[in-house]
Amino acid sequence: MSDVQFEPKQVQARPARKKLFWALGVAACLAAGALGTTFSANISLNGGNNVEFGQGMTQAMACDSHISVTPISTFVNGTPGEFKFSEIDLADVDTTDQSDDTPGCAGKLFEVKTYKENGDVNTQVITFVVLSDGTFLSEDGDMTTEFAASETSTSRLIFETATVRAADVYRMTIQSKKLTGCYGNSSAHDGLTQQTAAPSGYYLALNCPGYTSGTYWIQSLSMPNALQMYVDMTEEGGGYDFYFITAGPSVNFVTDINGGTALGLDLVMPRSKYHWRAMKNAVLNHRPAGNFYDYFQTAYGIYRDATTATDGNYTSFILNSGSGIPDWRVKDGGRWWLRDTTYSEPNGDYTFNGLLSLGMYDSWNLQDLNLNDGQYYPTGDYYLVSTNAK
Repeated sequence: MSDVQFEPKQVQARPARKKLFWALGVAACLAAGALGTTFSANISLNGGNNVEFGQGMTQAMACDSHISVTPISTFVNGTPGEFKFSEIDLADVDTTDQSDDTPGCAGKLFEVKTYKENGDVNTQVITFVVLSDGTFLSEDGDMTTEFAASETSTSRLIFETATVRAADVYRMTIQSKKLTGCYGNSSAHDGLTQQTAAPSGYYLALNCPGYTSGTYWIQSLSMPNALQMYVDMTEEGGGYDFYFITAGPSVNFVTDINGGTALGLDLVMPRSKYHWRAMKNAVLNHRPAGNFYDYFQTAYGIYRDATTATDGNYTSFILNSGSGIPDWRVKDGGRWWLRDTTYSEPNGDYTFNGLLSLGMYDSWNLQDLNLNDGQYYPTGDYYLVSTNAK
């Protein structure tokens, strides 16, 4: 990077912040409300002057003629400590809606991506919306709204987790599109507030196709209170929801009272290899406490409760619900998955309703899982619970 650097030459002893400023001349969207129509701005951070608009779009309506955008980096302690891209400040945003003479940004979804100097996109994608009442909302963290004038407002988005190194932010793009479904505009169960909690992550995936993976309010019929749960919107069309248990109780059997019982939730019932990948990504990127491996001590809600068919040795069976293996199941009778090939376990020393042990690692990518059926195994204090609606 050249004249603009996020990381200082000397690291101060206490957390510090520094800012980059640039003006976004136009963040526009097509007048038509089609989901796929977007208009974007490309902001180069290293030079400060290179702003390209339009990118070939000719029929566009600007929702604002000038938005001030300030990315902020914060020093995060660690080994080593480093600056992370942690916040975005927005100012002078036209929050009027399409009914006014001058169309504004109300009812628009904005997506922000950052790129490394070699052109690779950073994994964090930031989204926020301007609702029809002019307020800002984002599932990526806490977002404020201050009405500066009758037609403009300002906002600060503080990310839930700062994951991108400031040194890896070389340029940024921001694009907008008209909202379709949910986001506070057309659903009584949009998952964005405690009062409008959705019955499950699966409901949101079906009814709010514009949503990205993140934290939403969920309250199923069995849950006494709404909870903020992480919902994966990527794997198998999205909809797998998770709540992080971080203080136990540790359980050994599917029949035990677990940390989700009083919440109206239960141990995750792993449906497929893609469900396992959603679990892995949720823990890897969004766990509130503990180490990655703490959450994968067992194979979760897959168990055996029958004494028929075999003597307990299942080494000749493929461990998933589609293979015809007898006796193994999940509580709701739905599909489940552990492997696509045979394995040396379970080999006969299992206790009914017990939890299998699991070998999961943070680089696992749709490969067969390693497990053991030695009587039963404890979850420990860290594990995932879910509505298991999908």
